[in-house]
Amino acid sequence: MISKDLWITLGGLDVCDVERRSLSKYNPQTQSYRLRILNRDYDISPAKKSVRLAESILEQFPSFYVQLVTVNYLIGAKDLPLTGKWMAVTQFPSGPLFFRGSHKMPSDALEKAFSHNEDDFSSLSLAYGGTKVDGGDCAFEFPFFPRLPVRLLLWLADEEFPARMVFLFDRTADQHLQLDGLWALGKALAHVLLHKTL
Repeated sequence: MISKDLWITLGGLDVCDVERRSLSKYNPQTQSYRLRILNRDYDISPAKKSVRLAESILEQFPSFYVQLVTVNYLIGAKDLPLTGKWMAVTQFPSGPLFFRGSHKMPSDALEKAFSHNEDDFSSLSLAYGGTKVDGGDCAFEFPFFPRLPVRLLLWLADEEFPARMVFLFDRTADQHLQLDGLWALGKALAHVLLHKTL
């Protein structure tokens, strides 16, 4: 469950400011923000403390990590243009110290799942709004949030080397989320690709 304090923080922010920074749209009738997440619209309600798929008959809630990183994004997003310069997480300040041990990016499970399966990786990436880009043996850019895309670069396993998956973020990413938020975003994206659901 997401910390109550995060919801209180989001609920206390100026609505117009949140809209401008995050590129979300607030609905005063439902008291919720409409935000595009991986090519799907979600409604985030501080009052109901919920993140749910928009305009769905069923109550569809994304995974814990998607919910956590979404609320943090709405709180912390900045009105900044993308630089188009891509960085590994260890290139951000304090990245080499943070992204290790329990905070290692979730590359291992993705490498295991797609080590010999470029077609599955491609079809799933396309299904969740990914756009094919240059890099590795197969690479996709995902519009996770409007101001926070992420790239996954896959090198397939061969007779000499095991598979390798690398997460890349725009240089502005740590302005929108702290390092633990970028880690949670990585966990969220891995969950989507491994379980075929947000």
